Amino acid sequence: MPDVRRVAANGNRLTVETAESDIIAGVLIRDFGATGLEIEAASLERAFLALTSGATD
Repeated sequence: MPDVRRVAANGNRLTVETAESDIIAGVLIRDFGATGLEIEAASLERAFLALTSGATD
């Protein structure tokens, strides 16, 4: 799959981080029969937390 940055599974929930959400959603639906997809754009708050959480410089 194109440009997948991270995949995490939690129970029956799968989180995929990518810049190509439309393509990934199409693959998940067409090839895997996925239902109930939620697509969420990254927020500035999430980016800030990702950059600052656990920083050990």
